[in-house]
Amino acid sequence: MINPSRSEKRARVAERRASAIQLHLAGMSWQGIADQLGYASRGAAYTDVTRAMEQRQTEEAEQIALMRYTEARRLDRLQAAAWPAAMSGDVKAVETALKVIDRRVKLFGLDAPRRVSVEAETLAAEITDMLNELSTSTDGD
Repeated sequence: MINPSRSEKRARVAERRASAIQLHLAGMSWQGIADQLGYASRGAAYTDVTRAMEQRQTEEAEQIALMRYTEARRLDRLQAAAWPAAMSGDVKAVETALKVIDRRVKLFGLDAPRRVSVEAETLAAEITDMLNELSTSTDGD
C-alpha cells in the first residue's frame, strides 16, 4: 500500500472539514456528521467544525483589515491631491477634501455617537420617581 503524501492528507482533511461545515449549516446533528464523515465521535466533529469556522472568521477579519488599510491609503492619496488647492481657497477642492475626510470617518467608524441615548436619562428619572412614589405609598400604610 502506498503511503499518501502530506499534501494529499491535507487535501482530504480539508475536504472532510468543508463537508462537515456544510452538513452543520444544513442542520445535521454532530453525531450525524460524525457518522457520515467518519469522525471518531460527535465531539471530534464539533471540534473540527468549530476550529475551521474560527479560522475562517480570523482569515476574513484579516482580509477586512487589509481592505480597510488599502482604502485608507487611497483616501490619503486623494486627500493629498486635493489639499493644496483646498488650502489656497478652491471651493471645489475644499468640497472634495471634505468628502474624502467624511469617507475616512465612515470607514473607521469615527462618527459613532458619544452617548447611547438621551432617553436613558429620562427613563432613569422616571424609574426613580416611581420608586419614590412606591416607597411613599407603602410608608403611609
